[in-house]
Amino acid sequence: MRHSSFNKLIFNNILNIPVQKYYLFYLVLPFFEIFQFLMLHYQLFLLFYIILLFLLKVHLSLSD
Repeated sequence: MRHSSFNKLIFNNILNIPVQKYYLFYLVLPFFEIFQFLMLHYQLFLLFYIILLFLLKVHLSLSD
């Protein structure tokens, strides 16, 4: 019995360590993905932002 519980303890520790690491990894991964996407497409985002500002400006000038 003692031998099997010892094995179980080792097995649980081996299981727990990677799970915690992967959990942290998966927690951080989306931020890197978003950041990478933004870095790749920042020109598109800037263009989109400029168009939005322009439309807002036009809208405000029309409403005046």
